[in-house]
Amino acid sequence: VGGKAAALGELTRAGFRVPEGFVVPARFPSPSEGEGQGEVRDDPLVAAFRRLGAAFVAVRSSAALEDGKAASWAGQFETELNVGEIELVESVRRCRESVTSKRASAYAAHGTKVPGNFEFIETLVPSRESTIPVLVQSMVKADVAGVAFSMNPVTGENVVTIEAARGLGDDLVSGRVSPDPDALAADETGEIVETIRKIEAHLGYPVDVEWAIAGGELWILQARPITGM
Repeated sequence: VGGKAAALGELTRAGFRVPEGFVVPARFPSPSEGEGQGEVRDDPLVAAFRRLGAAFVAVRSSAALEDGKAASWAGQFETELNVGEIELVESVRRCRESVTSKRASAYAAHGTKVPGNFEFIETLVPSRESTIPVLVQSMVKADVAGVAFSMNPVTGENVVTIEAARGLGDDLVSGRVSPDPDALAADETGEIVETIRKIEAHLGYPVDVEWAIAGGELWILQARPITGM
């Protein structure tokens, strides 16, 4: 199911608040282009969507080498938010196909010095039938969202570092908006710090966590090792 989905599954079992969802495994057949457009098909993905019971979902990659300690691959593959039932099949297909995009290929060649990652695209996707897992999660209507590091990623200091912005965290992670120092109340900051420390202790390594607060509740959207530590 890939690193992202595996980590979130582990945190769910440990009792952390993670949006419900499902994983489209790597070996699940990819839909052909045009299938599912403008209609609701009798499709296993649609059936899983209906069982989830969410009005809208986030569709995200969960590649095998993604979110690792050596290279994060953050933002290299397609993410689609607020996806409805009719758009789901096409969103999954686009997410999978983004593994061969120019952006991902450039990162594979130049974004990391880890031996073997130059061949990442070729080894990860040897054929159309074997491709990346895709994580489908219920959308969180975030009032404020962001990222938090259990250690300062620049200095290495053992202090939780938080960046936040109002609305969905995707705009902050992608760089479309800047962090807002007034986005969080003091009690919200305290809860994030406490939760990040618990996640670090549970997983056993310094973590980079995406989070969101909706209706006063803190949700964990992603947890991965801090790259390079």
